[in-house]
Amino acid sequence: MKRHINIIFILIILNFENGISQLYIGPNLGIYTSRLIDPDLINQNFNIAHSINNKFKTNSLFAGMQFEYKFNNNFFLNISVDYTKMNVEATSSGFVPINAIKFDYYSQTNLLGYNISGLKIGFGFGINFITNSKIHYLKNSNVVEKFYYNFHGSKLIYSLEYEINQFTISLKYHSGIHYNKREVENLYFKPISSLGFSLGYLFKMPKINFNPINRLECPKF
Repeated sequence: MKRHINIIFILIILNFENGISQLYIGPNLGIYTSRLIDPDLINQNFNIAHSINNKFKTNSLFAGMQFEYKFNNNFFLNISVDYTKMNVEATSSGFVPINAIKFDYYSQTNLLGYNISGLKIGFGFGINFITNSKIHYLKNSNVVEKFYYNFHGSKLIYSLEYEINQFTISLKYHSGIHYNKREVENLYFKPISSLGFSLGYLFKMPKINFNPINRLECPKF
């Protein structure tokens, strides 16, 4: 996470009075529809509902921030951080039935893109941070059990966005690759893939006057 904070800091430093390049920062709100698939092994701790049909069935609202550095009228770099609470339907063949698994889901993405008259196409990579993961037993009860410690996974990002008057409408596909801990994929669920639809706004950041000495005028006698 520190690496991504450093990248954002560099973007702010680059926002000098250097011509057409410009930094924008703004919020975005949207919805994820995600696909979670059971592991291939038969000793998993629970079964994901809809996994057998390979469908995007887990929906959750998300909120986040985006940092966009426009190198010129066409090329840009976009970094975003989002948060959602995922509530995934699940079942179990154990003695106590499972109702759902829930966890906090943080998504961080890095995109390079090209803008054609407001239509923006991007490609990049990202990381999912999953925390506070719990199994919820018995519908409408407070019986829960933490099933794993914090972990993260990597993903590829494909983005299609339209921007008009600094308002953005975005569609992103997050394709999960792998987790940092192999046992998560073997026992719980495979890397998460999601479709994200969001609305946002980009505030134009003021330019930084990096070399004020050049603005000094010669004294008049």
